Amino acid sequence: MPEPPIEAHGLPSLPASNAAARHSQSLRALVMDLSSAKELRELQKRTLAFQKRFPNDWRAQELRAYAAVAAQDPDAAAALLQPLAARLGEHIEVDRLQLWLAAMQGDHAAAYRIAARLGRKRYILGEDARGLDLRPLNRAPKPAEWRQRHDRILLFANFRNERLFAPWFLDYYRQLGVERFFIVDNLSDDGTADYLAAQKDVTAFSSRDHYGRAQSGIRWTNELIRRYGDDNWCVLVDADEELILPAPSFPRKRESSGKRGSVDGSLDSRLRGNNGSSASPLRNFVDGMAARGEETLPAYMLDTFPADMAAVKDFQPGDAPLAVSNLIDADYFFSGTRFCPFLRVRGGARQRLFGIRERLEKAPILRGGIFPPDPTPPDSAPPDPGAPDPGPQSTPPPGETRRLYADIHTLNYARPSPRIGALLHHKLLREALSMQGAMRQNPAHRTDTRIPACQQRHAAYRTSGYLSPTAEIPRTPATVPYKTPAQLHHLGLLGEPNPADASRTIIASRALRE
Repeated sequence: MPEPPIEAHGLPSLPASNAAARHSQSLRALVMDLSSAKELRELQKRTLAFQKRFPNDWRAQELRAYAAVAAQDPDAAAALLQPLAARLGEHIEVDRLQLWLAAMQGDHAAAYRIAARLGRKRYILGEDARGLDLRPLNRAPKPAEWRQRHDRILLFANFRNERLFAPWFLDYYRQLGVERFFIVDNLSDDGTADYLAAQKDVTAFSSRDHYGRAQSGIRWTNELIRRYGDDNWCVLVDADEELILPAPSFPRKRESSGKRGSVDGSLDSRLRGNNGSSASPLRNFVDGMAARGEETLPAYMLDTFPADMAAVKDFQPGDAPLAVSNLIDADYFFSGTRFCPFLRVRGGARQRLFGIRERLEKAPILRGGIFPPDPTPPDSAPPDPGAPDPGPQSTPPPGETRRLYADIHTLNYARPSPRIGALLHHKLLREALSMQGAMRQNPAHRTDTRIPACQQRHAAYRTSGYLSPTAEIPRTPATVPYKTPAQLHHLGLLGEPNPADASRTIIASRALRE
């Protein structure tokens, strides 16, 4: 999905033929698609050259600030932001840069104020619940009753024809520590809806909405978070995503269930360790986040692919995807972005195979709730203590803003963890199963119901030839089999960035200072 557009809100734009405008557009494209330290250094050099050539053009300083954000260099960004803010005033891009800077400096009160101001300035389709079709398929808890429950671990997902993945998905996340599932089924015709409705810990909904107009399902998710997510931990993942936590806090092994790819029937030794705690991995992890005041976990999609496409045909419901799709490319590039949770990631197998620089960053864990109150909110009267309870609402009262998703990759604002999680992304396995007829899937759905960038991506999957039963996906020196979270940490793909590890981002940041 393309990154949100960068616009000159309320400012006069220059003609397309203008040299400054052409340079600006070229640099903006580079900002959105940075995939290496070399490209980051190129961005720094080109933005500096742009400013020297057009010293009076405000976009030059704006783009130099973007380069500083990409390098995660708050000092350089602050120095560039000050004259930019003095010139542009309350420009929406100034607000976004100030939001990033406040978060990096740990001033979360200021960050919340800026995020609330941004929310008042712009319309966010992903937060709009009007006209949604959400019908419960089994007994749905009443939001008023759910408000009495706090600190639960809830999972939100959107399914369509996921009967093959659903048993593994539910089992994996139950063992990880999810306590309740809220899943929207979007016009499945393979039995997925009935399967979900029969699960005691799943609240299933049906929607006939167009997937693209539902903002890739994020409008459904935000509405359910409004109803059930306040003061709870919300996990947002897709059916083909396997969350790997950046912490070695895992429960003891259990006896084998006999499912393919499961050594001990739970999250086996490839995925887990043990710290002696009887709590679930997610409970240990979110308790740690709460103790540190963190509200969201930045993460990214780490693409897996099969070593042997011929083995895909034997995949059965309940099988672990890693049993047949455990290869990864370890050449990801991490940089900063001004969109919360302030992580941009590019690389991996799909970029190498299909040449599409996809947005891989996500925020799979979010603490639901309302922004802290602003002591001086503009244009809002104090609440009336004698006013009656308005009852269940899809939107907070005036002056209140909830932590919600702006799209499937970003949030309006939440305090991010400095750690980075991973989502083992079994997309290529899923697409291969679909193409080989193992999953009931109308190929048109993969394109017609999606935004243009997703249509292009899925068309590339179908026409590449890599996913046919006789194909062999080429490997590179960066291709390795996934084994454990410790392996990902050693590769610099999981956990908290450490300057001693000479991570790609740190190298890039130092290069910009030289």
